[in-house]
Amino acid sequence: MNEQSSCSDEVPQILEGSFDLDKRRQHVRSTLKSYLLEHSPEFQTLSQRREQGWRHPAGDTCFSKKRKSSDKASSKDRSIFRTQLKHIGTWLHACTGVFRLPGIGTTAESPTILDMCMAPGAFLEIALKKDKKATAAAFTLPEEAGGFRVILPEDIQARVNTRFLDINMLATDMGIDEIEDSHPDAGKFLPTQFKPDEHFDLVICDGQVLRAHARAPYREAREASRLTIAQLALGLEHLKPGGSMLVLLHNFERWEPLNTVWRFSKFARVRLLKPRIVHAKSSTFYMVASNIQSQSAEALSAVARWKKLWRAITFGSDQEYRSMLFEEEPAVEEFLDDFGPEIIRLGATVWQVQRDALGEWLEVLDRRREL
Repeated sequence: MNEQSSCSDEVPQILEGSFDLDKRRQHVRSTLKSYLLEHSPEFQTLSQRREQGWRHPAGDTCFSKKRKSSDKASSKDRSIFRTQLKHIGTWLHACTGVFRLPGIGTTAESPTILDMCMAPGAFLEIALKKDKKATAAAFTLPEEAGGFRVILPEDIQARVNTRFLDINMLATDMGIDEIEDSHPDAGKFLPTQFKPDEHFDLVICDGQVLRAHARAPYREAREASRLTIAQLALGLEHLKPGGSMLVLLHNFERWEPLNTVWRFSKFARVRLLKPRIVHAKSSTFYMVASNIQSQSAEALSAVARWKKLWRAITFGSDQEYRSMLFEEEPAVEEFLDDFGPEIIRLGATVWQVQRDALGEWLEVLDRRREL
């Protein structure tokens, strides 16, 4: 009787905690959106065009075709994609100099690059061509596991230590020493890949979740967040002071990417860029962080937090991860008081490019309907 009473008393508390978390999450979303709609004309128009796109009769068909094309890409499609990435990388460098390696450290050291998700290798190729003395360490998902094919010239490939693996399996490097046998991926996690004193001048973090990658069901819901967090944590942890990072992010108006950019702004110079090819209609954008003070208290705190979040996604419950997103964080009102004007400044170009691309796309869909 006492055991039944104890159990029944716990259920409302669990439900209440989940309800409070949902309320806070919804409050954060609505507060952010209201602020951006009020202060950013670019975001306001973008929101309108997004709604038009979702309501357009041809919208779902168009996106469905794009997904199928991505899943069944031919060798020709992959070659075109690599060429597009090279154009993007060249443009990013022209805007920011991100692939310029200053030879941070002693003059005896050759510049080093870490590419967290390398294939097909377009960005790394650009960086290594800029400096003939530079070398690189690169991780990439094996082709047989659903990854892209690595395409690098032989002279470039000779300077790259390529490791074919899934970086979301780097539990030891993410600070996890023991894994329970009951975990769905028990036995698949990998030993450490980094030396404690291994640091790089440039870290490239542009990995995305691939639908062709077979993985356990528990990974589906949060795999994109988990992959981004692993790249950020390990990339920043192994970056030389004063180095740079190139990071692919999505949906700048949401809490997670906003929080990421806010954290980097505390120990680096941050710029956001959105190319007008490949990613124009999507929410994808790039963050270039330079002169990163990777050993500062703020940077070390960021690495510790990301590792904690990764642990929750990988070994905890969905509720644990969602709760941790707001744990020890400022209230959204305080966050906007501190960083709101900078969000509007940084996001203007990102939202403008997507707004214009969606506008052109809607015009094309309308013309097709009229034919």
